Amino acid sequence: MRNYVLHRRDAHERHVEPVRRDCDLIADGGADPAESARSVWEAVRARTAATGLPA
Repeated sequence: MRNYVLHRRDAHERHVEPVRRDCDLIADGGADPAESARSVWEAVRARTAATGLPA
């Protein structure tokens, strides 16, 4: 916890939070890997369908 408070939290605020609003998908690192993979592919398919670009 000390490492998080002294180092990681600040890095998270500087690097992760500023781009979070621009993300199409935010993956939960604690979720089931198979469910995460399904969510990612659903987001890819939705994005490619909306833009007409190949997956």
